[in-house]
Amino acid sequence: MSRSRLIENLSQQVYPNLQATNLQGYNAQVPGPLIRATTGRKFVVRSINHVTSPASIPLHGSPSRPVFDDVIEKNEYKDYVYPDEAARTLWYHDHPVHITAENVFSGQAGFYIIIDPAVEATLDLPQGNYDIPLLIQDKIYLASGQTLSPATEETNQLGYYGHVIHVNSVPWPFLNVKPRKHRFRLLDGSSSRSYKITIEQANGVKVPIVVVGTDSGFMEAPVTTDNMILAIAERYEVIVDFTAYAGQSLTMKNARSFSLNPEFEKTNLVMQFNVGTAVSSAAGNGPVPNSLVDLNFPTDTGIDKRFRFERRNGQWVVNGVGFADVNNRILAAPTQGSTEIWELQNFSGGWAHPIHVRLVGFKVLTRSGRVHCHNTIHEDQDMMAVFDVNNTKANPSQGDQFSNPLNPTFVAKPYSSTDPVQVQSLVLPYFANLNIYPSD
Repeated sequence: MSRSRLIENLSQQVYPNLQATNLQGYNAQVPGPLIRATTGRKFVVRSINHVTSPASIPLHGSPSRPVFDDVIEKNEYKDYVYPDEAARTLWYHDHPVHITAENVFSGQAGFYIIIDPAVEATLDLPQGNYDIPLLIQDKIYLASGQTLSPATEETNQLGYYGHVIHVNSVPWPFLNVKPRKHRFRLLDGSSSRSYKITIEQANGVKVPIVVVGTDSGFMEAPVTTDNMILAIAERYEVIVDFTAYAGQSLTMKNARSFSLNPEFEKTNLVMQFNVGTAVSSAAGNGPVPNSLVDLNFPTDTGIDKRFRFERRNGQWVVNGVGFADVNNRILAAPTQGSTEIWELQNFSGGWAHPIHVRLVGFKVLTRSGRVHCHNTIHEDQDMMAVFDVNNTKANPSQGDQFSNPLNPTFVAKPYSSTDPVQVQSLVLPYFANLNIYPSD
């Protein structure tokens, strides 16, 4: 399957009674187009850059080969191949070095959802109109209606905290729901703010939230809670049953004084759910199964690596190394197919670092406190490191044509137009016959 994704400037009426806000988005949308893919089928996305800043758009949370890590300059295009190996909620966003925060903030982000039809049929969870992605962000508005970008925020080396909470680019929105089960895919797309989420009745009584999935896909069993922590770039799939709340309005709230987040008058509010009185479909409205999937977790074999996240000499570093230190930034070289246990240590004096490990999924074994860091401000200040599976950098003979991000076959190329016939007859068959990912 294939899609095109055009990066362009746009103006959108976001905040009532103010001027339209200048944004950047994909296909004139903020968030970008929702992409739903199916397991077992590779997806080709052609990305075309019509803005001044360079772009690089990996699929966050998915395996990705280095050839898809180079940049797309203005008036260039690049074809990305995503493997769609397992059902999960992912997102795509711009990721060029040092300007990730401002580009994601401006609107260059969107959901990418992978569906496994066989698993969905077995679990019978809410689907279609009852399966709703919610991207949460915070922004600072000026009196003109424009936003204060992380690129200009005075404290941009530490963090960016807005006073207006958005969901799917709408400030404090409402959503009309039916008195039945709904499935929400929650994503914190903020620059620096983490959230502690509750859904509450008018009298403050909390509504049960059933967590069925995380960044890496379905959990082995559902977990019911009345509050949940959502860190930057973190995703959860949850089921909320509105049956008992017909005719009521419920509010999704964010806890005050959480994780040292600076607070403003209404940053404790996220959105409102207006519950109707009639149900039009019973599909996917049955009990949530007690068992979801079998994940076959490996055995705990002890800690293999330790990574220390801290601010040293005015820089955000991992094990004392910043990403700009090309000769020393490879901090691990695991063998393909092996299992390692990594201990992540936060020595940053109160700053939270939501850690994103690219290429693989992982299980958190223990946590005492909240530990590339996906606070995009810290990330742009080089709080990233590299791990090299099979040690391909040290042993070039073990590499392949997909291990070099500057391989001329795959680098971005000048863009004039897209011929749909050529895409179907040449581009898709070409990528289909390449062994890009080890499981192909």
